Amino acid sequence: MKKWFSFILICTVFLLTACSLGAEDIIDTSNYSGIISTEKALGYEYTVTRENNIDTWVVRHKENINIIEETDENKEDLQHFMYAVVDTHYGIPSLIIWITYLLFIVVLSYFLFKKGRKNVKYYAVIILFFMAISMYLIVDAFLELTTAYQSVKLYYYKLTNY
Repeated sequence: MKKWFSFILICTVFLLTACSLGAEDIIDTSNYSGIISTEKALGYEYTVTRENNIDTWVVRHKENINIIEETDENKEDLQHFMYAVVDTHYGIPSLIIWITYLLFIVVLSYFLFKKGRKNVKYYAVIILFFMAISMYLIVDAFLELTTAYQSVKLYYYKLTNY
């Protein structure tokens, strides 16, 4: 009982310490100058820099470099471009992970069927179930990646007026 009580007490202290960040502890970034964000995926890239409270975006596709100053008119398009590039960047590893998962299931099923176990029917049902799930996840990741890539292209052409 004493062990659990001391464990709960230590966890509570850590939790209260983490939650005690007050408004005076938050850093004021309004006068910050420098790079705010940068990301690249599938040939598209952006870098956001701030100098004198003015955000400047360097939007790049392969060799084409465009410098865009953020205004009220293009702020939403720039943010959509940023989100689309980030979604594209993180969509690629997701697709790779699910394809690897499917390959793992295929290799595992090959070895199970090669050994010729007695309960192959039961293994087949379970393996088909996991294969169906992995196929669904691969198609879902591919569609998300395709949608994000199409959004990147759309907002790039919208921002650069091509």
